[in-house]
Amino acid sequence: MVIKVNTTRDDSLGKQLLSIKGFLSELNSNIENDLALDFSNFSYAPPLLAVFFGIVLEKYPHIQTRNISGSYLSYIKFPDGLKPDLIPDWEQNLQSYSRKSYLPLINFNTSPREAVTVERNNVISHACQIIKHITKVPVNYYTGISYLISELSDNIVDHSRCERGWLSFQFYPSKGYIDFCIGDSGVGLLGAYQHYTGEQDYSNITTHIDAMDNVIKGISTKNIQERGYGVHTSREMLISGLKGQFILFSGNALLYNYNLVDFNCLFSGTIAVLRISGAKPDLNFNYNNYVE
Repeated sequence: MVIKVNTTRDDSLGKQLLSIKGFLSELNSNIENDLALDFSNFSYAPPLLAVFFGIVLEKYPHIQTRNISGSYLSYIKFPDGLKPDLIPDWEQNLQSYSRKSYLPLINFNTSPREAVTVERNNVISHACQIIKHITKVPVNYYTGISYLISELSDNIVDHSRCERGWLSFQFYPSKGYIDFCIGDSGVGLLGAYQHYTGEQDYSNITTHIDAMDNVIKGISTKNIQERGYGVHTSREMLISGLKGQFILFSGNALLYNYNLVDFNCLFSGTIAVLRISGAKPDLNFNYNNYVE
């Protein structure tokens, strides 16, 4: 069976989510079959769609792909992404995007080993510096953006139980906003609670909606001394401080800013989308107001 993949040149996050929902409905009904995805209508991939389809193809390696072409998809290295741990000159490769409005789709190693952690942190730091150069955001915004990307990528390492994580970025200079997407093909938020083996009792968390609700409330599976500030802090910093929008999607649970809803289709993994308004940055924004 062939599923025709459609994209949208509309940067509306809502329309991108609807595109994903339609695709998942078709995919989940046919996942046991011999499948091929036809990308002939997919010439542009905003961060959410780039990460989403990268995850799908990673999660289901038996799915074939057809007609992936076009200069933009080639430039962002879709669908496999740039894998810094496998490319010795990854820094020069990333630096070559400093005059563009986007970065390649970054596919990073999530191993907790020290050497991999150091390299991963270097990759994320270098990507953030290039993003600062591209967007010309003030220092206070750069600090917030760096925190958000680091916090969400750390969550993948700590909770996803998968080998790779994904990061994508796009700047829309004419509209004055910045999109980031971070995701993984792992066990999802519910799976993180189900795999927990510590002293806390999370047996009451039985659905993806329950899991999302508890994540928002800061109920973590990590030890207190190992915890970051959590999704709640990231969401508040983004929406209240950076005047942005926040999306978190796992299983059938969809969080859009402050609204938690049933997405009515199942996604195996977790995706976070951050949209930041950089048109009129708030020079009074202070990262420390959210983490102290």
